Amino acid sequence: MERIGMKRFVLLAWALVASAMGAEPEQRQLWLVMGAPGEERFAKEFAAQAESWRSEAERAGDLNVLEIRSRDALQAACGSEQAVELWMVLIGHGTFDGRTAKFNLEGPDVSAPELASWLAGRTNPLILIHTGECSGPFLPALSAKNRVIITATQSGSEVVVTRFGGHLAEALREPLADLNRDGAVSILEAFLVGAQRTAEFYEQDRRLASEHALIDDNGDGKGTRADWFEGLRVVRKSADGTAADGGRARRLHLVPSAADRGLTAEQRARRDQLEEEIEAFRGRRAEMGDDAWFEALEQKFLELGVLLGGHQES
Repeated sequence: MERIGMKRFVLLAWALVASAMGAEPEQRQLWLVMGAPGEERFAKEFAAQAESWRSEAERAGDLNVLEIRSRDALQAACGSEQAVELWMVLIGHGTFDGRTAKFNLEGPDVSAPELASWLAGRTNPLILIHTGECSGPFLPALSAKNRVIITATQSGSEVVVTRFGGHLAEALREPLADLNRDGAVSILEAFLVGAQRTAEFYEQDRRLASEHALIDDNGDGKGTRADWFEGLRVVRKSADGTAADGGRARRLHLVPSAADRGLTAEQRARRDQLEEEIEAFRGRRAEMGDDAWFEALEQKFLELGVLLGGHQES
């Protein structure tokens, strides 16, 4: 392929959206871990959050929903057979004693190290969201490969009751939260919109923000705040050069798009890998030179096209 033709191919391919496919989806799981509410007003808020998640799970059509309210039930669930993809949402309050963060359950609470040990053997995709106060320490404890961890706070010292969980749950079902207009709200998009609306609440109420949500999806246990993003792109860099998060979370959806519904787990994994590799090329054009850069991208896009197009014909 001549250089001009190759250039057009690569630049156009970057803007393509995969067509709708037709395969049967695999079963996934959504665990709603309902914490002890304490006051009645919190019971209503937590129930509303859970209902939003249930509604979206029903719309997805391939999610088994399990409601968990006790430590024993949570431990037993963690020891059960692995789901193709597990979404776990902790809805409730948290505590932190200066050393250990816990999630408040009916009866004995569960600590971040305990939950991490119960989930240690799970290698399939896990999206875990802790919506409560003092949730920050759960992120480094649970961070690992093939996981997305979201916490409502960035540390255990943010002890005021949080609002992030409600805003995130609402964002899941709002078309305006589909920032890249691909027909589905990713967990990254819900995180960003939920965090933005949480910040707006404090600004409008003229209060000092007492919660700063974090997301981790690269397994380094450090997390990235929403204000590091512009749209879906990270626009800030850490002083130590730590890689930012978001690359994996932007491709995970509770309710998949029409295109995603038609891909098998293996096809989605390979597609995600190719898209990650393509994304990694964005900043390497000067380093590689135009010809090598376009040629490398062409090969990735060709394989991606065969993967998606071949499945479409089957």
